[in-house]
Amino acid sequence: NTGDIGYLVDGVLTITGRKKDLIIIHGRNIWPQDLEHIAEAESEVRAGDAVAFSVPDHEGEEMCVLLVQCRETDSKRRHNLVRRLSALLRLEMSLDCYVELVAPHSLPKTSSGKLSRAKARLDFISSHEADNLNAITEEFRLRVASA
Repeated sequence: NTGDIGYLVDGVLTITGRKKDLIIIHGRNIWPQDLEHIAEAESEVRAGDAVAFSVPDHEGEEMCVLLVQCRETDSKRRHNLVRRLSALLRLEMSLDCYVELVAPHSLPKTSSGKLSRAKARLDFISSHEADNLNAITEEFRLRVASA
């Protein structure tokens, strides 16, 4: 059992994702590559520069996270990109997602050179100490409530 999910049509197997990468928010199944594709469609984001996953918030519910490698250095443009990505995810996916810009080449990769969602998730959790992660999730929750 590889954990791959796909479908078979006319003898051709098409892999659509991995079960362990599936994001479940309020009982809704969300494929991370759908969120990543939305980010990568923006001119500031290159293909393969976004990774999506979920983390538990301080109340035990899952919070969607999108990390985006960003080469932009202007703080105003960076802020606008985060706002725009958040709005696009809400519009196209009906999903509130915490968006964080990270340095280029900082997202972990597998031995085959693909972005590792699992390692990115672990790195995100470990880099945001428990108290800080709780503050982030609470701030995110309040921002969503006021949107």
